[in-house]
Amino acid sequence: MSFASWRRYGESGILVEFSSAEETLQAYRMCRSGPFTECVPGAQTIYVESAVASPSELASLVEGLLDASPSAAASEIVRTHTFDVRYDGDDLENVAELTGFSVEEVVARHSGVTYTVAFLGFSRSFAYLAGIDPSIIVPRLQTPRTVVPAGSVGIGAGYTGIYPMSSPGGWQLIGRTDAVMFDASNDPPCSLATGDHVRFVRR
Repeated sequence: MSFASWRRYGESGILVEFSSAEETLQAYRMCRSGPFTECVPGAQTIYVESAVASPSELASLVEGLLDASPSAAASEIVRTHTFDVRYDGDDLENVAELTGFSVEEVVARHSGVTYTVAFLGFSRSFAYLAGIDPSIIVPRLQTPRTVVPAGSVGIGAGYTGIYPMSSPGGWQLIGRTDAVMFDASNDPPCSLATGDHVRFVRR
């Protein structure tokens, strides 16, 4: 396995780019045990940092890890989370109209797959869940909401996800869950981590 390219990023890190989200996740699983002070995945990138290695040395370290046997990454135990969802979101009917499906079919297709946490971003513990049925991918709202309640389940940008806290947001809201996605008193505070699996169950 190899990366597509890399570039210096910040004072002591590099941003490594991959050809697909699947390759990025596999590479992250192989790299996160490496000798880095930071290893952070994105949609198709991984940021790695070290205070004792030059950018070219960092790239070589990543390359060496990717050349190693992927058996350890493949055999790791993957956590699976199941969330009860009330499919009553403000945009559910709009999603049905955009896709040409009934509301019931949208719900069935959304809850009928197992998702993988591709990366976290946007806000604390907001997990971008990959694996959505392509037939229910819809565009973001033209005008984002100024407030989206915590626990809202949305679709946007080819992903689905749960808003961990009240915040602005532009995803199409199809449901809500009572699950707590972020708790500063927990260690770790985020309920989900990159690579975890997620399933939704209609409540």
